Parts: sequence; C-alpha cells; structure tokens
Amino acid sequence: MRKFALAFVMAGLLAMPSVSNAEITWTDIGGDIYLLYYYSANVADFDDDGDDDGDLFRSEIHLNFKADLDDDVTVGISLEADRDLESIGAYGSTNSGSNSLDGIGDVGDLAVFLEEAYVKVVEPFGWNVSVIGGRFFANWGDDSTADDFNGYWGDGLILGDGDAGTPATLNALGDWETDPFDGVVASFDFDAFTVDVLWLLATDQNDIGDRAHDTEVLGLYGSYLDLEAMQIDAYFLWMNSDGSKGNLLFTNKVDQFTVGARWAGACMDDTIAYKIEGAYQFGDVENASGAVDGGDFDAFVIEAGVNWHPDHDLNPELGFIYTFQSGGDDPEDVEYYTAPFEGKGYGMIADNFTFTNTHVFHIDGDIDLAEDVRLRTDWYYFLLDDDDQRIQSLGGDAFTALDPLGVLIADTPSDDSLGWEVDAQIDYTYSENVDAFVGAGIFFPEDAVEDAVGSDDEAYFIRTGVKVAF
Repeated sequence: MRKFALAFVMAGLLAMPSVSNAEITWTDIGGDIYLLYYYSANVADFDDDGDDDGDLFRSEIHLNFKADLDDDVTVGISLEADRDLESIGAYGSTNSGSNSLDGIGDVGDLAVFLEEAYVKVVEPFGWNVSVIGGRFFANWGDDSTADDFNGYWGDGLILGDGDAGTPATLNALGDWETDPFDGVVASFDFDAFTVDVLWLLATDQNDIGDRAHDTEVLGLYGSYLDLEAMQIDAYFLWMNSDGSKGNLLFTNKVDQFTVGARWAGACMDDTIAYKIEGAYQFGDVENASGAVDGGDFDAFVIEAGVNWHPDHDLNPELGFIYTFQSGGDDPEDVEYYTAPFEGKGYGMIADNFTFTNTHVFHIDGDIDLAEDVRLRTDWYYFLLDDDDQRIQSLGGDAFTALDPLGVLIADTPSDDSLGWEVDAQIDYTYSENVDAFVGAGIFFPEDAVEDAVGSDDEAYFIRTGVKVAF
C-alpha cells in the first residue's frame, strides 16, 4: 500500500503540466571516483589475541545527472557502485552491516544501485510551497555542508541518514556514509519561518526481502529565521515500523514519537557559533519477537556545542560538543534513546557500538598546515551515566537479557568509564578536481568496556585515499 501511495504521488508530480511538457533549460552530468585503502585491528573485540585484523582496498564510483526544466522543475538521478576487496567484515562476512553493498558475504562483490532519483517542483501553480518526491538525501537541523553556524556540528541529530545503523562496523565498509530516504517533502516558506511536512521511508538497498519499506517517518519540522544570526527550530515526528515483515530497523511493531527543539546561532562577528538541542521520545512497542514482551519508549537526548573560528590566514577552528542520550528507569520499557535516522558519528571506532545512557565529550580542532593542506583532529571521551549504566551492542559474555526491542543488554558494569578516542586526518587538495587524504585513529577502552567484553586492548585504524571528481 505504501509503495502504491508513493507511486501515486510521484505520478501526480510527473502529470503536472509543468513537468510533462517541460523543456530542459540546464543539465549537469558528473560524478567521482573514490579509492581507499584501510587497515584496522581490535575494532570488534578490543583483544590483541583475537583475530579481527582487517584490511581492504575499496573503490566507490558515483554518476550524477541533474536537469533544470522550465517552470522551476528539477530532476536528479545518481548511481553508486561499490567494491571492497580483502576485507574482513563482522559476523564472518565481508559486507555485513552495509546496506550500500548487496551480495552479503561475497568478497569483492560489485554492487550498483540507484542512489537518488527525484523530482523537485518549486511553487507549482504559484503556490507558496516546494515539493520533492522520490529517493533523495534528507537532513534537518545541523548540516555539515552549510556555510553558516549550522555547519559546525555534523549532520542532523534527529534526521540525517536513511539508515544510521550502517555500516555496522568500520571494517565492514571502511568509511562512514549516509543513506537516502524514499518519500515526499513539502516545504512552505513564509519568509520569517519555514515549515516542512515530511513523509520519509527508510531505504531498502539489500536484496533480502521486504526489509525496510515498512519503516516510515511522518512529521513536521519548523524553523524561525527572522532573528539576526540565529534560528530556532521545533519538530514533531512519528515513526512507525511493522516488524512482522522482517524490518531492517526493528523486529517489532513500533510507534515512536519524538518532539524536540533546537537553537543555533553565531556571535562575536561570526567567529563563534553555538547550538543547543533537545528531544524527548515516547511511544510503545507491541508484538515483540518471541523472547520478550512489549514496552514503552521513555527517553531523551540533549546536545550543546560551541565553535571558535577566528578570521586568520590558517583558518583555525576549535570546537566542543557535549551529547547525552538517556532513558527511563523501568526495566520493562525501552531504557535508551534510539536514533535510527541520526546523521552523526561519535568517533570512527567507538561509533561501532551504541552509546546510550552515556555522556559524550567531543573536542575538534582544524588548521591549515599549508595552502592546500589541512589537519583535522577529534578527541572523544565516553562516560556512562551513573543512574543507568547499561551497554548495548558491544558483544561479549556480559549480555544477559533482551530489552523490549529484542536488543541484547549488558549488566551494569562496575565502572562508568567506557574509554576515549583520538582521530586525525590530513587532507590535501591537489587540484580543483583531485583530493587526497591520510588518517589514523586509536580507541583506548577502559573498565566499563572490559566488564562487557572481557578485554581492553587498544583498537586502531589507518586509511588513505584519493577522490577524483569530474
């Protein structure tokens, strides 16, 4: 039914006179080729005696087509191809955890899929609304591509990734990627404020049955813009998921509601950016899968940050971001904040496992070493909340029970310190079309990780690559 509804909406867009009789006024055809070598050790088990070392040489290719038609209509199509060689993924398969790759378990298998295919209509029939429909990338709030105060915090805390759970492990893919949504967004612009009406479905890029098309988000996202160097956002989202159909994100029937607000801006002649955001989740889980009963959502997330970027020839930047994801106290409920569409990452290594009921402290610093060379560094510290020290998705012998979503949960560890991570990367701009980089990172697990998995050896990775755009 939902596929039919989406097809019906798209047919309506294409049937508009402005689309069906349109002439192409501008086209853009391009893409990029991305080559990456990656090596890691201990990123899955934090154990020098284990056997989870992995390396890969990966290629990723994008082909993009975009056309502007008359009457303010834009169409876009992009294809992506991925191949990874010599990699050792989680659970004994190369491609596990990456919905950008099909053919799970096939070493070196090449996957080509439709990354984007959308139609965007601006103010049809003179209405004060723009509509985009199809498959497209979507992000609200924080935006790493923005050139104002919204661009210092990564991507959206609530909506920024069609499936935030992939890749599930760093060595499954070698790099972090966001996934598109399928859906329709209507954007109303009233000068002083904007309102987006959202209908988004999690993408299904694997060939394992009907995994994702039954997870959808409906909601409203509004932004008040009539303020000097600042904006205030508010949003309400309803995510529903029918796990009876083998859903990609949940194995149960879920109705989850999220209400939140965000304030971001700049001061001191635009040399300091700041943000604060908070959201509360409620709802319920029904018809849980076998081993557990249902429960309720009762969780929240808060994030605050400040970034200093003075006007200097070396373009220095120093920022701090604090994030806290927590939940309720009832063991029969979902005791943690869930973010299936979050666009953020918390460390290249540490983000492989879930940080809920956890304080995340993040310091980042960037500076130009030369005209075409830039150093980027990130430091993270992870501290469990004293009130509810629960760990998810770490594996090991500590897991003793299932929560209402069917997720393995660990006993409360004896210590609240998970560990800390340092990542660094040097970016080199060879030309307008060619970029290269070399980077590395190390995670130092502490007592809480050792309690969960039985070991606390350092995990690390190195990687280098080049991207050619055309």
